[in-house]
Amino acid sequence: MTIKISLGKLDLGFGFEEIYKILINNDMNILPINFPHLSILLEFEYFHRDPFDRIIIAQAIADNLNINTADANFDRYKVKTIWH
Repeated sequence: MTIKISLGKLDLGFGFEEIYKILINNDMNILPINFPHLSILLEFEYFHRDPFDRIIIAQAIADNLNINTADANFDRYKVKTIWH
């Protein structure tokens, strides 16, 4: 998020510091990147070129999580998505 904000590709409509409050108020955490995530990432075909999206996909697969996205490229991986 911080990179996309700094590049002008993401406008939250509020200050970045508010994200921490949102996380706390909704009992949410930022996922760390760990070795199992990287092991899955290493095996990926290059359907999606964005390295940040690819690590999100690997985390979701490793931790059995759903991803909330409208990006159809995510469907090319074995990951559960919500939205579209």
